[in-house]
Amino acid sequence: MICRYCGHKTGWFTDVHQECLNKEKVQQANEKARRDMEKLRREAEEEAQWQNLLPKFYEIAERKIFIDEYGIENWDSVLKEMKKVLLKIAERNGESPRTIASIKNLFLIGAPVTGIPFSYVSRYSQMESGFRQYHESHKARGKDLDFNAQSGTEFETHLAGVLKQEGFEDICGTPKTGDQGADLIVKKNGRKIAIQAKRYKGSVGNQAVQEIVAAVKFYGADEGWVITSGTFTPSAKALAQRNGVRLIDGVALKRREFACLS
Repeated sequence: MICRYCGHKTGWFTDVHQECLNKEKVQQANEKARRDMEKLRREAEEEAQWQNLLPKFYEIAERKIFIDEYGIENWDSVLKEMKKVLLKIAERNGESPRTIASIKNLFLIGAPVTGIPFSYVSRYSQMESGFRQYHESHKARGKDLDFNAQSGTEFETHLAGVLKQEGFEDICGTPKTGDQGADLIVKKNGRKIAIQAKRYKGSVGNQAVQEIVAAVKFYGADEGWVITSGTFTPSAKALAQRNGVRLIDGVALKRREFACLS
């Protein structure tokens, strides 16, 4: 008989040399170990990417919580951001259309949730619980209105909530990068307002005014505002007056002195 591995004669009662069989077993074991190591490497890489993504998600989602007309926090945009993140991960991982459809069902009330890999359910829970902790810690730090203790994102989130309480509508944040000079876009009395938020300890200068002038044109706004926790330089005030830009300093902000330009 002929050995099925090496092609040489083996004898009358077997089609494999013991040496060839042992060698094949070793090769199979090595291949399995290689596949297992590759799987672990991919999983570790995916987990590292996930852990790096979470802080960014928390920061973006925090900017999207607003206070509605009843004084209640509106989390609709947070859920949309969670869905967006999970779908991006699923698409990057090459998941099937069925799995992607199942992930979408996570965000539909009353929809049956089946066929979702455990990793996505786990990440959904991690995003939700992690963000609640992140949000509560930010609220606790912002209760005393110590603007200087806030980060830029915290200041923007606080400002968005205040504007919502004051009757401004359609409040939305701009992208963190490429914001074209505005941090928030809001509406009041049918007028669209581009706002640059400056959490600043000292005096804000001309650059902020120049940037919001450009943002008004880019976003097609009716007005441009710069709101700061600090003050403005005389030069910035002069430039703002010349360009019809509204400046609101820290004192006016605490007093909630908002009014659209006529």
